[in-house]
Amino acid sequence: MHKDLRRHKLEEREVKLLLERMAGVLREIPGLIAAVLYGSVAEGLPFRDVDVALVVDRRVHPPDRDWELVNRVADRLEAGIPFPPDVHVVNDAPVALRYNVTKGKPFLVRDREAWYAFMERAWDMYFDFAPFARRYLEEMAGER
Repeated sequence: MHKDLRRHKLEEREVKLLLERMAGVLREIPGLIAAVLYGSVAEGLPFRDVDVALVVDRRVHPPDRDWELVNRVADRLEAGIPFPPDVHVVNDAPVALRYNVTKGKPFLVRDREAWYAFMERAWDMYFDFAPFARRYLEEMAGER
């Protein structure tokens, strides 16, 4: 397990190589609809770990087994990339996280139609939810 707590920063070409390497590592895992780089690395910011989101086929990977898949993927990535991975199955993640994932960099898409459906649902839910969240935050901050 990686214990490096230093911050790193990658150039765009290094991110591209990282994406290619991660796609190669995950290519053999069944039931993946898409794997997405999101968070600091995807945004070109300094990072401590590499955020990887998995969108999975629930017929292959039921929700009660997500931790097994996350551990298997994290172990493979840890052996294949020089930075610690932070892996999450995001099918049932909070709306804001799903939306942020859709703004990331997909590096392995096996089922384009299912990936687009995931993105569409995430956007619909996020934009339905956003006005309520904004109003709640304003009220909590005493701005209303």
